[in-house]
Amino acid sequence: MFDAACENPHYGRDIVRLLAKRSLREISVTEERLEAAAGHPRHSYELIRALLDQVPDFPISENIVRAAASTSNGSRAISYLLERRGETLPITQSILERAARCSSLATVKILLKERGQHLSINEAVLEAAVGNEDHGGEILDAKLPEWGQQIPLTERIILATVLDKTRSNTDCLEMLLKFYTDFPITPAVVQNAAANEYWSTDLIELLAKKNREATTEYTKAIANPFIILLIIHLSKNSRYHIRGPTSTD
Repeated sequence: MFDAACENPHYGRDIVRLLAKRSLREISVTEERLEAAAGHPRHSYELIRALLDQVPDFPISENIVRAAASTSNGSRAISYLLERRGETLPITQSILERAARCSSLATVKILLKERGQHLSINEAVLEAAVGNEDHGGEILDAKLPEWGQQIPLTERIILATVLDKTRSNTDCLEMLLKFYTDFPITPAVVQNAAANEYWSTDLIELLAKKNREATTEYTKAIANPFIILLIIHLSKNSRYHIRGPTSTD
């Protein structure tokens, strides 16, 4: 029944409470079971605690911590594991990247507070954050002023932003546009922004506002005719101008 609780995204905690009223001693604690508990989308803390109460000295592996860092509410579970294991709890670069991609600002802050001196803020971390569907905006809003001083903006990071199909992508793109003065708007960036079936209009408009000049090289990269019409419309506005190829004569 405990395994069923780990697989239940809504009522796992309630099932564990029912089990606790009887006895959890019959439940064997294994690496796989702890990892499943840590990865519960809503109640990882309660499930992990229920298991570790039975075997307090059970070794906590990197996979268990990574599973906790993969959930939106992972901060509470990781804080609990840190209380129990302290400096011996394995927190690696890949766990930080997983938290930036899948968890909340609170989780990222805890990891950096506890192991910041051993972790790198690099392109992979920023790329993960802009691809975070639920919390990318809040992570960038809080950390970009600091991270942006260390991480140059690359096409890879921008592509991760425009490929995201949630509303968070426009928020993240707008923050990147405001922070970085050197913003590589390449044909690949425009093409993928235009291919975003949900937010193509918003993304292209943000890119056009940043670039101020959209060359015909960019419009050739766009497959969606509506987006071409949008760029033409923007070019008629006094703030934008689509420049044709320069004559070599």
